[in-house]
Amino acid sequence: LFKKGINVLYMTMFETITYQGKSLTCVRGDRHVFVDLNFSVSSGEMLILTGQNGSGKSSLLRVMAGLITQRKGALMLNAISCKLDPVLHRSNIVYAGHQAGLKPLMTLRENLLHYTHMIRGTSLDDGEIEHACEALYLSHLIDEQLRYFSQGQIHRAALLKLMMSRRPIWLMDEPTVGLDADSRTALACIMQQHLDNKGIIIAATHDPLSIEGAALLLDTFQSSKQVTDHWLTDEDAA
Repeated sequence: LFKKGINVLYMTMFETITYQGKSLTCVRGDRHVFVDLNFSVSSGEMLILTGQNGSGKSSLLRVMAGLITQRKGALMLNAISCKLDPVLHRSNIVYAGHQAGLKPLMTLRENLLHYTHMIRGTSLDDGEIEHACEALYLSHLIDEQLRYFSQGQIHRAALLKLMMSRRPIWLMDEPTVGLDADSRTALACIMQQHLDNKGIIIAATHDPLSIEGAALLLDTFQSSKQVTDHWLTDEDAA
């Protein structure tokens, strides 16, 4: 499946887990983004979030990533509430959103070293960095500052953080945006290898992905009901 020359030695094999959302409701301002949303995804599976613009795909990923809080409902990891054990939850998840989260005055190598030290508490060896960069056609830019990268190159560099994290649950928001055909093929190979290694992928996308996965249509969890208690905290409203 991987293109010739790509070494997948550094891809991690994970323990079996199940990640679930139960009766999730998300509110932004005075609008229900989604209501009573449920999902369940286990090791080796991909969940594809679909729906119209504004249906809540990005909001759901941000709820999973802990960047915003759901108004109601619960996230569960192996039947353990993520609210009761947030460290367990966060240590199993990595999020790749619309913002790259990379430092433009640092080289790609320096960015990956900095990110890995922050997320894993350990240092990378040169072999892991080089193989990751090769997988997404960035080897020739490994010691270049990010400020000289094109938008497509920055996006590919941000996707490398998923591989560097060694975490089982990948949250991906529009992962193929700005990628050419070769880069999309390479990314699909990396994603498939992650699934083969018992990882989980939850991806929001408008583009078809060449990987099998269950679809979750967020349009079906919409509500026209207006929020009248938005001044309450999430805990007050739960």
